[in-house]
Amino acid sequence: MKREITAMRVAGIGCVLMLILIGIFVFITPTEQFINYMTVAGELVGGKTTMGIFMLATLPPLTALIFYYVWKWLNK
Repeated sequence: MKREITAMRVAGIGCVLMLILIGIFVFITPTEQFINYMTVAGELVGGKTTMGIFMLATLPPLTALIFYYVWKWLNK
């Protein structure tokens, strides 16, 4: 039975890939350096470390959204 590759499945794959990349980044980067990266990212939007962490947390759904619409566009 052949399964059709849907845009939602591709979005899920993109989300999982981003979660894997974030996991690798978080566990390989030393804690102090990771906090500094999050602080710098937060300061780019006028906040502090918490804003940087929120930005990191939004990456998986954003990646899924991009994968979804690119897949829809490619299969027109």
